[in-house]
Amino acid sequence: MYYNCHHKSETQTPNIKYQAHHTIFNEIISIGTVPSVILFNCIGGYLGWTNYLPVIEDELKKIFDLGILSKIQRVGLRYMSFFEGQRNFFNNVNISVGFENERYQLEQTNVRTTIRLGEARQYRATFQLNDKVTLENDGNGNEGALTDIDVAFEIPFSADYDKLIEIIDAIHFEVVNFK
Repeated sequence: MYYNCHHKSETQTPNIKYQAHHTIFNEIISIGTVPSVILFNCIGGYLGWTNYLPVIEDELKKIFDLGILSKIQRVGLRYMSFFEGQRNFFNNVNISVGFENERYQLEQTNVRTTIRLGEARQYRATFQLNDKVTLENDGNGNEGALTDIDVAFEIPFSADYDKLIEIIDAIHFEVVNFK
């Protein structure tokens, strides 16, 4: 059962392409809509894929049963993690960014890269690492580091529930097996 529904004006967050216009939520997830987009978000922490995928499947089945979809343009999964109090997580990953000249002091680092995944390179993955982020929550700013991974399948196909679920699960597989 969903507890609430609210509407957000497009003018509130004009720089966020897929900010939900309408959102319903319960204790586990929120489901937002934008014209031509459905957004799923975990509330209160990630449930784990074995628990989260069935929730997505059930909600998408309800949407497909309405018969309002004819074509799917893009399927994407986005993983965002905020590490409060962390600043130099680049020391813990196999990447370094900096200058050899000691006159320069690195203040903040943001790295973004896009690669192709999958046997046929059918998935586009964008990785963003930010070592100095302030997360606003109820008026309080918490500093930390942020990782943001967006993996998408962008080959349009006719609306087919089974194919959509297969693609979602395949995208997740690519992310968890990325090395």
